[in-house]
Amino acid sequence: MRIKKACVGAAVSLLAVLLVASVSCGGGEAGGINAAKMLPLDTYYVLYADVQKLRNDSDLNKLYDYWRDYQYGDVEFEKGVTPSEVTHWVDADTWAGPVHICAGTFDLEEIRDELADKGYDRDEYRGVEVWEHYYNYSVAFIDGRLVLADRDALEDCVSVSQGNQSSFYGDSDVSQVINRLPSGLFVDVGKWADGYWVPYDGLAAMGNSVGKESESTLKIHIVMLFEDEDYAEDAFAEIEAQTKGEVEEGHAYYWTLGWRDVGVSRTGSFVEIRGSMDIEDFPFYD
Repeated sequence: MRIKKACVGAAVSLLAVLLVASVSCGGGEAGGINAAKMLPLDTYYVLYADVQKLRNDSDLNKLYDYWRDYQYGDVEFEKGVTPSEVTHWVDADTWAGPVHICAGTFDLEEIRDELADKGYDRDEYRGVEVWEHYYNYSVAFIDGRLVLADRDALEDCVSVSQGNQSSFYGDSDVSQVINRLPSGLFVDVGKWADGYWVPYDGLAAMGNSVGKESESTLKIHIVMLFEDEDYAEDAFAEIEAQTKGEVEEGHAYYWTLGWRDVGVSRTGSFVEIRGSMDIEDFPFYD
């Protein structure tokens, strides 16, 4: 499992700069979809986190702490934004480099002052405000969100926002996986390029959603899309044996260690795994 470092390897219009005092971003069911629509077609992994829900639910303190210490901390985001102001977070890997997208209730003018104080230079790309630093990520204000990336990856995001480049969601395999996933606290999707190693033969794309089931339990849903039904049928038999413990090895066996009520199903070219797990046992606390 991989949530950036631990979960499976999971908006059409970003438009122009919002020169307003504060920023907010919708989440919920559309979160995973919107995250994929912000990113270029050559993205190969995206994670969406509903940080506001993690922070506001005391049952989820460990998940929030994980996000704050390992996701937010990844970019050492000392640019005038505190973790408590972040409402939604996107972490992605593209061929041009990593991309981090942050939405929240922060004040853009304060962020501008902070960037200037830290030696960033203000620039512009296709009408979008960009701040650059000689060794840090570039920062752009796009549709009220902060986008942090190396310059090439950031320009790709701007091009997607203005309709000049296709988005990750425009990939049919990716959109089909996302549309089968439920809303979640974390939603992530991975896409494999031709010739790359995949956990199961013929796997085209894969996604995962982690949601809250009860005060102590998480519900987890994995969706795998295969190139055709024959690949899916072969993988289904293998995955079912692994999740039942009949074969004590293989990816699904390790993915579902500690799960309860594990179920595996196949519909056409899709194989799906569902189950639940105690919050205390979620693997990225190991």
